[in-house]
Order: sequence, then structure tokens, then C-alpha cells
Amino acid sequence: MNGTEERRRGGNGWVWLSLLPLGLGAWAPIVAGDRCGVRRWIALGLLWPSVSLSGWILSAVSDRNHEPPITGWLMLIGWVGGAVTSLVIRPEYQARIRRMPPVEHPWPQPTARSLKWSVRYALAAFVLTFGGDILLGLLLHAFGVHVSVGIGVLITDATLLVALIPLARRRGMSLPDLGLRPTIPMRSVGLALLTLVAYGVFAGVYTLVFIGHSTRHSADVLSGVKHLGTLETILAVIAASLSAPIVEEIFFRGLIFRSLRNRLPLTWAALAAGCLFGLVHIIGYPLVTLPVKAFFGVLACLLYARTGSLLPGIAVHSFVDASAIDVALTGNDNVVLIVFAVLILALVLRWLAVTVIRPARSPAPAQ
Repeated sequence: MNGTEERRRGGNGWVWLSLLPLGLGAWAPIVAGDRCGVRRWIALGLLWPSVSLSGWILSAVSDRNHEPPITGWLMLIGWVGGAVTSLVIRPEYQARIRRMPPVEHPWPQPTARSLKWSVRYALAAFVLTFGGDILLGLLLHAFGVHVSVGIGVLITDATLLVALIPLARRRGMSLPDLGLRPTIPMRSVGLALLTLVAYGVFAGVYTLVFIGHSTRHSADVLSGVKHLGTLETILAVIAASLSAPIVEEIFFRGLIFRSLRNRLPLTWAALAAGCLFGLVHIIGYPLVTLPVKAFFGVLACLLYARTGSLLPGIAVHSFVDASAIDVALTGNDNVVLIVFAVLILALVLRWLAVTVIRPARSPAPAQ
């Protein structure tokens, strides 16, 4: 659906997203405020997920046996607040957006060449690379060869890039075809931070409910990073914070999601590509953590579809993976939470400067 059709039909999907449990959709009023230019809706959209996230952070830093009751109340207030706000402002949103003149979609659109990519090729590339990595791992294990985390990730990333070569030779390929191109800066930053908030809340709640404090940082591929040598640690950091975010976004969003989107509606394409992304993490990660990986995959697909560029997704992916390896090395997530809070504060201040302070200081038009 292009921008013109979306405004004419109202685009009310954000309302139902606000009903997601545990505050996962509390950010939905931001979408309405952004589309209609209503600052109070954006402010409420920032408030409710912040309340839910505060409950998660408080629960994460508290002793599980002495967790204050307010943590659950904060999550509940964020959820109910976001849902009620969305339902209350929906009639005014519909009235406002129907009065707005139709405009063309401002985001970069898929290239003509990428629109011809087939689902068959994308799925074949996934099966061959995934199967090849499993087979290589079994062979190395059979011969007693130990591969460190960093080298293992770099090898996997190399196989993902190799899978693009036949497509590039047959149809040609450029960086914009893969989604590596500029997009609208500030709005993309806002959507990237929104993606981080949604992922952070989901991952935090899922961890508290299904994984628990004692096992959430163990039994995965990163659990032994702090015991590696200096060179192996450096390779692991490079692989996690640079190589994996770039290559995985290119392969799973630039190729897999783009190919699926050529044949499927947005929701189904994002779910399918997200589940495939979660599935590849079965190597090195406990099964219980795969839904978190799949959820991130879905969010990254939606971010790519909305911005028309992989750059925001690469930034989010890099922050998430770098945070994970930081926690594995240091044993705490205080730095992650501080950086996360600074990013949100920077977004809020920038939004205030653009929408509140600058218009107030602008000179009145001549009569």
C-alpha cells in the first residue's frame, strides 16, 4: 500500500497493535501523532512504553525473591495506557487524516531489479547456507577442530554473502537493490529507537517470564566470550557488532524479506522472514531464546519496509548484538541501559527542538 492509499483509507492498524499484551504495543500513539503532526499524541506514545520499560528495568535490577509489586503495576499501566489512548484518539485521527491532502510516499521505494527477485531463489539460498553451516560444524566437531565464536560468525557471514553471487551474476545487483541507501534521517532515527523500545520491552518481559535471571546469560554462544584470549575476543566483538549486523541485514532483510514481500502481504512476509531469522540461531542458542530472535527479525523487516533502507536496521542490530557481547564480557547490563536511556533522551530533545522550540521562535508572517 502506498502513502496515498494509506491516508485515504485511514491506516488504523496501529490501533490494534496497542492491544498487544504486557505493554508491547504501548508505543502505538506515536504512529498516529507522527502521521497527523499532533505533538500530544507523540508525547503519550513516548510516555506509555517508558512506563512499561521502567517496570522491566526495576524488575531486572531487583532481587527476584524481593521484587517490588510496583514493577507489575508499571507494566500494566503502560499497556492499559497505550491501548486506551489509541482507542480514544482513533476517531479524531480518522477525521484528521482524511482532511489531509494525498501525498506520495516519501520513503525510498524498492528498485525495479529487486522487485523481480523470486521466493524460490531466496528460500534455496537460505536452505543451502543454513544446511552448509550445520554440515561444516558437524565436520569440524568430528575432526576435533574448535572454532572460536568470532571466527565461527565470520565464516557464517561469508557463506551468506556467497549466496548472493549467483543472483548478482544472473540479474545484476547494486547496493540500492539490497537496501543499502540513504533514507529520511530524523524520522528513520525515530523509527529505529521505536524498534529498540519494542524489542527491549519484549525481550525483557519474555526473559522474566520464560528464562529467568539465573539462565538468561548462560548456555548460549556468547557465554564463554570472557574466557577467550585477546585476539579471539577482538574477533568476537568485531563479528558481533559489525560483521553480523551488516551481513545478516543484507541477507535476511535485503534478500529474504524483499523476495517474500514481492509475493506476500507485508505482515506474512515479515513473519516468515522473522521466523527464518530466528531459526538460524538454533546453532549456539537455547531453543527457549529463539522467539526473541524471531521477534527481532520481524521488527527489522518492518523497519526496512517503512524506511526503505537497511541502514536503520543495521544500526539497531549492531546496538543489540554489541550490547549482548558487552553483557557477556562484563556480566552486567548497566552500560546498555544507560546508552539506551541516552538515545531515547536525545530523540525526545531533538523532537522538542524541531516541533516546539523552533516554531515558537519563528517570526510571524508579514500581513
